Amino acid sequence: MGIRSHLEYRIEQRLRRIEEQLHDMLLLLEHQTREMGDQVAIRELFRELEAERQDHELTLLERSAANDQRWQN
Repeated sequence: MGIRSHLEYRIEQRLRRIEEQLHDMLLLLEHQTREMGDQVAIRELFRELEAERQDHELTLLERSAANDQRWQN
């Protein structure tokens, strides 16, 4: 029975190490997922800022064109 108990102990220890490794990998994946989510949010913010900038440029171009016509008359 001593051999079986020793074998069971070794198996339990190995399973605990595997469980710890899986837990560490899960934490790493959660961290990476959060970082990826943050990166997506930042990219979306830059897209919105770029769209806003383009809207302002179009507004300024329209104003310049209106002002140019007024001066030409």
